[in-house]
Amino acid sequence: MQGNFAGALVMTLTMFAGVLASGVSKELSFTFPVFFILALRFILVAPAMFLLGYSTLSGKLFKINVLKYMVLRILLGNLAISLWFFSLKFLTFSQATALGQTSALFATIAAPWLLGESVGAYRWTAVIFGLIGIICVTEVNIANFGFPILIGLGVGIIGGALKIVLRILGKTEHPLSVAFWHNSFGALLYPLIYFFTLDDSVPYAALHVSEIISLFFLLGIAAFCLQLGLVYAFRMAEVSVLATIQYSSIPLSCALGYLIWQEGMTLVQLVGIILVLSSGIIITLREYRLSKK
Repeated sequence: MQGNFAGALVMTLTMFAGVLASGVSKELSFTFPVFFILALRFILVAPAMFLLGYSTLSGKLFKINVLKYMVLRILLGNLAISLWFFSLKFLTFSQATALGQTSALFATIAAPWLLGESVGAYRWTAVIFGLIGIICVTEVNIANFGFPILIGLGVGIIGGALKIVLRILGKTEHPLSVAFWHNSFGALLYPLIYFFTLDDSVPYAALHVSEIISLFFLLGIAAFCLQLGLVYAFRMAEVSVLATIQYSSIPLSCALGYLIWQEGMTLVQLVGIILVLSSGIIITLREYRLSKK
């Protein structure tokens, strides 16, 4: 249970890094093609990831014990992040974040059968609260259920599967090795995709050079912390514990969306934020009490 509490703390910090990386990516998406942003995101992280990994593990950095799960992690991870960046481009910041966090629901549902984890009443209550909050925050209905919403839900479904795989990998692989191989693959993949899908459209929101450099610098740092944090958190704690912690990124995204991009917020969305925060508080307090026993 102490592992669950420590993992929850790591996930909380990772969640902040994720919101920062997502916000920077959305701002950049107004000026640059998605695959260009993805290419630089992985390239910027690559040197720091290698230096940290090699200084810690030396040659063991390149060792993977169960190759099939590492391949699955790379495939799911890159599909999820590609859909995520497109959802940031086509949806509001709060909607994209909320739909992406449906991965918590899918991961918690699958965890008992695929991982043998125990999901009791507290966790199910937290997940249900969070799901209702997500519906309120996004205000999804038949009228606005289109392709962008499907992209957002795709992030959630694939992200749920990715959480399961990360938990499995955490039992056999070192987090730095997992992060290194995933990032190295992305650093090779996305420049190639961008090269073969060059977008010559005119950007509609120009940024100053200094702003661009600053944003990409922030993106690199946030992405580095996000990638390491995810792997370490899932190594320490159960999927169903960490899934609900990530819900807290939704209120943060709503606030940033309002402050930066003037995205409005209704009463229903505010109720959703309260429900989302309640779900995270329920699970965090429970794990804290259990860690003290």
